[in-house]
Amino acid sequence: IHQGPSQLSWVESSGFLLAASIVIMANLLILVMETVHPEDGEAFWILNEFFLLFYLGEFILKAAYHRHRLLCGSWRFIIWNWLDFVLLVLCIVDEWVLPHFQ
Repeated sequence: IHQGPSQLSWVESSGFLLAASIVIMANLLILVMETVHPEDGEAFWILNEFFLLFYLGEFILKAAYHRHRLLCGSWRFIIWNWLDFVLLVLCIVDEWVLPHFQ
């Protein structure tokens, strides 16, 4: 079912999903390295900002393509979108909001 602009259909392509999976794995590797080498905090901070921007961009693109069906519809489909949304909001609050209150 066509849901949004057909120009954005590539956000559900196997190539984009593979790229997103690679970013997730790289993010996991960086989190492990950050734990092992806490003295390199600034370099890891920059990488974490890149990952957060990627995840935000991915979510915005998927929201533009799926529109209201991104978070409403078949539970099997939307559960992962809700997980992404909650994690994204928590990361944004942690990285971009809370530092202004410290």
